[in-house]
Amino acid sequence: MQFRTSLPFDNKSGSRDVVAEFPEDPTQLSKFIFCTDGLCVTSLAAGLRDELTNHRVGLVGVHSSPNFRGQEYVEGRDELHFQRHEHFFVEVVRRWLIEQFRITLTRENSVVFGYSCGGSFAVSMGMRHTDLFASAIALSIAGRPVRVDQYPPEGLDLTQSRFYLAAGESEPGGMKSYMKRLASWIQTNGGLSEYRLSPGGHEFAVWQYELLRGIEWLENTLGK
Repeated sequence: MQFRTSLPFDNKSGSRDVVAEFPEDPTQLSKFIFCTDGLCVTSLAAGLRDELTNHRVGLVGVHSSPNFRGQEYVEGRDELHFQRHEHFFVEVVRRWLIEQFRITLTRENSVVFGYSCGGSFAVSMGMRHTDLFASAIALSIAGRPVRVDQYPPEGLDLTQSRFYLAAGESEPGGMKSYMKRLASWIQTNGGLSEYRLSPGGHEFAVWQYELLRGIEWLENTLGK
């Protein structure tokens, strides 16, 4: 079942599109994956239809600005754009889901997922909103959402958070090195993390495959 809507973004930018794919009655799903790239949801749902049904997972895709994707997704590039999109993602979209489908969103059943710049945003949301998202699946991260050479921000508590990170084997060495160090930084600061490489490059086939592996990893580490 697919649902599409446009929700108010702010007074200057009008509305933003949101798309949701549910394999069954959303009140019966075990997890909701908030996808940072709304355009990917239809393709992911088609490619992973049986797997999403078996794992009882729904996808919620949030569209970003076509002109300011990097500014909205990568923390530190443009705080105004980033914070406006953050508010839309964690407040407006979640409220719509709760009111429209009468579901209960908890941190345990809420996962944030993204790739490329969206992977950077997924990490940021997983760390800035540990009360809303217990887990993040971040792939092929473009940008540096965390300074892994520094101490964590004051008050950051990752002890109940899980991060699945993955990239394509043929992606740039700097990206892969950063993601490996980020996984270690998360563990050092109390979180649970996994870093994997997958055959391929900066491409959708890798991200679809690793999303499924990330879902499986989250289920296998539940309670750890």
